[in-house]
Amino acid sequence: MKRNEDIGMDDKNNKETQNKDNDDLELDLMLDVIHKELKAKKEAAKKVENEKTELQKQNSVTAENEKTRVSAPIVKPATEMQRTRTPGITRPTGKEKVVYFDDIDEEAKKKYLEAKKAEEEFKKSQRSVRTFLGLKFNSVAKLVLYIGFVALSVFLLSTTIINVSNDVFAFVKSDKEITVYIPKNATTQDVAKLLKKNKVVNFEKAYELYTKYRISKRSYLNGKYIVGNHKVKPSMNYDMLIEELSQSQQRGVVRITIPEGLSVNEIVAHLTENGVKINKEEFNEALQSYAFDYRFVKELSNLSTYRTDSNYSYRLEGYLFPDTYDFYTDESAVSIINKMLGNFNSKFEEKYYDRAKELGLTVDQVITLASMIEEEAGNVSEFQTVSSVFRNRLNNSKTYPYMESDATIQYAFGKHKSVLTSEDTKYDHPYNTYLYKGLPPGPISNPGIEAIIAALYPADTNYYYFVSGEGKTVFSKTYAEHQKAVAEMADNK
Repeated sequence: MKRNEDIGMDDKNNKETQNKDNDDLELDLMLDVIHKELKAKKEAAKKVENEKTELQKQNSVTAENEKTRVSAPIVKPATEMQRTRTPGITRPTGKEKVVYFDDIDEEAKKKYLEAKKAEEEFKKSQRSVRTFLGLKFNSVAKLVLYIGFVALSVFLLSTTIINVSNDVFAFVKSDKEITVYIPKNATTQDVAKLLKKNKVVNFEKAYELYTKYRISKRSYLNGKYIVGNHKVKPSMNYDMLIEELSQSQQRGVVRITIPEGLSVNEIVAHLTENGVKINKEEFNEALQSYAFDYRFVKELSNLSTYRTDSNYSYRLEGYLFPDTYDFYTDESAVSIINKMLGNFNSKFEEKYYDRAKELGLTVDQVITLASMIEEEAGNVSEFQTVSSVFRNRLNNSKTYPYMESDATIQYAFGKHKSVLTSEDTKYDHPYNTYLYKGLPPGPISNPGIEAIIAALYPADTNYYYFVSGEGKTVFSKTYAEHQKAVAEMADNK
């Protein structure tokens, strides 16, 4: 019989033998399974060949993007016999290691693919959002840029149009006299360059095109220019410059003296009688509405409606300065009027504006007074005394509300009457200062510089009446004195 310790040892050996047999059996089974799986995988290798190419592209994904990937669990490194198996992912761990799907159980592989699909869908949605936002932003940006471009274009275009218009019509430009020399055989383009260089015009091309247009419309212009020095001003509009610098074909010139005290209608008749071809409609239009660039013209605001109604008067009545002028026989209305206005502008100095303000009068009121003085006084030596009578009445309007000037009635009639009756003083017209208080709506003639100075600097008197006749004027302080002077004047006729 065996001892107890021997029996215990045998039992132990038997158990170890049994366990070893079991392990061998289990290993055989596993090897058999692995063998079958390898055989099955080899048969499927061709099917996954295309998938291998696609999956291998993922190995090029950058390390930064790979950090966000869902990694498949690693079971073990690839062996030599597993090199033909389908690769899974490459883990960027410094030393890259390829993990194959063959090393992953079916459950883990399924989870990995689901996670991979979810990740791709998430990235796709992010790209869609970014694309959508990008398109929206680009659309808004393009709209803003378009609106900005249109606004800028409109601004630049309108500014250019305004600036060119100001240059063509010489609005708000200097009255400084500039000498420009026109060389022999100068072309319109050459003249435009010279005027631009001398700062007479601001837009060379605009002047060139405008001049060529005018030449095509005016038969007397031939595109040739007068050689020599010309005195011009930036305040001269394009038409005036063209008239000043151009030669003309068979264009006559007449020298005409405009006497002091003529009305606009009388001046037009005088010009016509002396050979200037006047288009009355064109002349009236220029008088009433053309924007001549002079301070005194710009200050003609809030005028009576009678001043812009040619049946009564004219806006520029009083400003066509009397003097001697050279006119082309076919000169334009604007050019004729501008010559006379330019002369007035040079004669009416800055100090006269200040003096008018000191007297509490507008320039237009000063010229209105001057025109009445011009018509009423017998001679220049009486101008300041006649002026004092009108000024005294204006300063004492409660006692003497009416100017009672016979000359204003003559203007209202539109023709000169050698003798005015008491009935004539009742003629209802806004220029009749026997019926309407204060000064008339505007000048009644175009006065000379002596009458203008007299209106600004009247004599210091106490006269309120005067009567003229036979080349002399009698002044009176009271109505009784005036009646006596009138009677004496009548007896001497």
